[in-house]
Amino acid sequence: MDPADLVELSLCSTRLMHLITLTQFHPTYCNLTMRTSFDRKTEIEIGFLDSSKVSWQIVQNTYTKKKKLCAGAKIEKRSLWNGIAFKSSARLANTIYTFCTPSEFESFFKITAEYLLYLFPCRVRKVEFEMNFFSDLHMFTDWNKVHSCQNLRLRAFKSTNENIENVLKAVNVTKSIDIMGYSGDEVENSEILKLEEVKLDGALWFSKEKFLKMSSKKIEILDNNFGCATLNEAMHRWMKKEHENLESLTVSFPELDNESMQKLFHNLNWKTWDPSKRNRYFRKDDEHLYDCKNGLDIQRSDGKIATILYADHAFNFFVWNKSKSDSSLPCGMYFKRRPHQPIFDAKSFDTVSYGMAKLIFPVKIT
Repeated sequence: MDPADLVELSLCSTRLMHLITLTQFHPTYCNLTMRTSFDRKTEIEIGFLDSSKVSWQIVQNTYTKKKKLCAGAKIEKRSLWNGIAFKSSARLANTIYTFCTPSEFESFFKITAEYLLYLFPCRVRKVEFEMNFFSDLHMFTDWNKVHSCQNLRLRAFKSTNENIENVLKAVNVTKSIDIMGYSGDEVENSEILKLEEVKLDGALWFSKEKFLKMSSKKIEILDNNFGCATLNEAMHRWMKKEHENLESLTVSFPELDNESMQKLFHNLNWKTWDPSKRNRYFRKDDEHLYDCKNGLDIQRSDGKIATILYADHAFNFFVWNKSKSDSSLPCGMYFKRRPHQPIFDAKSFDTVSYGMAKLIFPVKIT
């Protein structure tokens, strides 16, 4: 019996619901997705030790969506606890869809999430939250089910720094944060600087002083106000072992001219790639592998090497914590190459080479 079958069985009676909670099905995580733009996906997903999953999506009621999402499925009533009933739901494989009116949307999502977490108690691993999802932000910040999570993604378009600060105070993020689309005033929260992974999409509000205090392993900052001098200072911090756990740094940056290159590499003794000292490919995460053949290397007094690579209008700084990086990819994937923007000319800073810096994307074989 798969998890979706157990959910359906629990809806038959309160007694069965309580019986299922007493049985060890080994749920391992819960992901919560609350989007009002893009694909408007609203989903509660529970994962289990055997890699099985159950998903419950709340969809605002339209005939087109019902026809598209639930073709061939029977749409019927589903009763939860305390007399709560969803009049229009359907199941396809391991996903249950509940259709509702706009006025029911917020409450249905919270009710469903609390029901699944009661049925399968587990930690909340990932929360993706669009700041305007709830009509009252307190419905999110006061919700005890999301007071702690491993990964938080905030879709903060047109939000205020006060609202973002309130969310960050309410939710204890333990690993990574991704703030998308925010363009307001500076957000005051020092905990961001200590997280293992930080991604800021639109970071004109993020000061260079805070940037230089970060202690994260993986940092990605898109639109920003940093200059070459700031990036040079960040590299010198690593050289002096002040940012010891840094693994990768990616910062959006405009085209580099000769003057910018001089500022960027000020007092840094760089060298071209030596295949005997490091691998050609740097694995940034499970999905991205960078070709660092044309990158420039700097080496610390303890022998640790970092590669500087400029590609796709971005400054990349990769630290080789192993002499030979793991260049493998998940099973069923292969390398797909595409050309990128100008890269450093290792021979001279007088010109910028228009060679091919290749970022390798894994693509699923179909």
